[in-house]
Amino acid sequence: MILQRLQPGGKAVPLDYPDNIGKRTKLGGEPDWEQEDETPVCPECGEFLTFVAQIDSIDYSGWGKADERYMFGDVGMIYVFYCLACNETSSVVQGY
Repeated sequence: MILQRLQPGGKAVPLDYPDNIGKRTKLGGEPDWEQEDETPVCPECGEFLTFVAQIDSIDYSGWGKADERYMFGDVGMIYVFYCLACNETSSVVQGY
């Protein structure tokens, strides 16, 4: 797998729902929120945390038998954040 840098505002996969499910994992850039922006605030310094990655549900009905260990909510996404100043982490889960 080769990592490619996205342009600002670029999406990890230029497909729309439901064709994008299982293909939206990415590192860096901006989160591709499924719902509204839920960027967490650092409990130590009160600043917004930095987006690190989003991890997509990797099993979906179109991929054969679903493996629920990797199905986050309703084919959702886990968003990972980090505070560079305080070393605090947080995650947010959203689904369709």
